Amino acid sequence: MSEPSATGWDHTFDLVIVGSGAGAMTAGVVAHDRGAKALLVEKSNRYGGSSAMSGGSLWVPCNHLMAEAGIEDDPEDAMAYLREITAGLVPEEKLQKFVDEASNALQYISDHANVNAQVMNESGDVIPGLYAVGNCSSPVMGRTYAGAGATLGPATTFAYVAARHAIPES
Repeated sequence: MSEPSATGWDHTFDLVIVGSGAGAMTAGVVAHDRGAKALLVEKSNRYGGSSAMSGGSLWVPCNHLMAEAGIEDDPEDAMAYLREITAGLVPEEKLQKFVDEASNALQYISDHANVNAQVMNESGDVIPGLYAVGNCSSPVMGRTYAGAGATLGPATTFAYVAARHAIPES
């Protein structure tokens, strides 16, 4: 569209993200960091989606925080757990993608957010009101609720994967 619409909207974006939960915020941060102009749209008057109702816990197998604490984790154990709780309802390829990428996503968010989970700009300054925390539903768990944090990890992981896929590195 070359002309502004009747509403006066004349903005363009590389990525439009619907929602404002942990997955959406992660996608926005990754897209921004790759040089894209991203827009997050939220239908409610509060941001955070279902992530805002969580305690901020997450399950991410084989992550750097566990390693730093001396906790060993095995990707095959994570796959066995996911196979058990999803009871064959989620494709093996999707489960494997989660196990392969979850620790990368958490590392990325850890590197791009401060200790209060506030997102920071390139200068390291906090972006007021923008957080990368929460708990939102994600199909990697199928219809199973495996406990606190079991859905935040997949939501954040697949947002990270999607944004990296949608916005090539500049």
